[in-house]
Amino acid sequence: MTWDEVVELDKWGYEPGIACDSKGTLYMTAHKDLDRKNTWDYLASWFFISKDGGKSWESPSEPFPRGEKWKTYAGDEGDIAIDGRDYVYFVDTYLTDNHIHVWANQGVYQYSVRIGRYWYYRSTNGARTFSRGTPIKGNGWAHIDAERRGTSPAPPSIYTSEAVRAITSAEVRLTHSSITPLLFLTASSRTTSRRASETPTTAGRR
Repeated sequence: MTWDEVVELDKWGYEPGIACDSKGTLYMTAHKDLDRKNTWDYLASWFFISKDGGKSWESPSEPFPRGEKWKTYAGDEGDIAIDGRDYVYFVDTYLTDNHIHVWANQGVYQYSVRIGRYWYYRSTNGARTFSRGTPIKGNGWAHIDAERRGTSPAPPSIYTSEAVRAITSAEVRLTHSSITPLLFLTASSRTTSRRASETPTTAGRR
């Protein structure tokens, strides 16, 4: 076995996650480095795509696909998965301690009211655009897993580090007409599932 030379990206972060679709396209995410707070989005996550086996990578102009910049921006704890249809899934957490931002050059503090949320995204076109689900209340680390076999795979599962709790249908409401119900799992392997009520809205990546 041989190894190619390591490709270094000019980005700072930690805890990367990587997934590959049936065409060989690689998708990678990583938390941004919280020590580099020179921009407002230091709490977000990086998102990269490679179509040549990892030799080169591209990324959107912002660290994560979003609609309105501040309202739908992802947090700093997330993971990625791809199912048998090559749908790309992403789950991210905006922790409760990420709530106030003090700017050195503006003087006005910024307070976020959307802390303590799991954010769920899905792309059906190779990460060109994403649909965003309604945020789910929570404050832990999340991992998403999807079935790779078949053209009609089971819905993805989300594992969290929190204790078991009920998840209401309102919390799991997804903003895309064709997203199937999700199965949410906790670290203790007990499950809760709810049918999603759906409305057609799409958040796209720029």
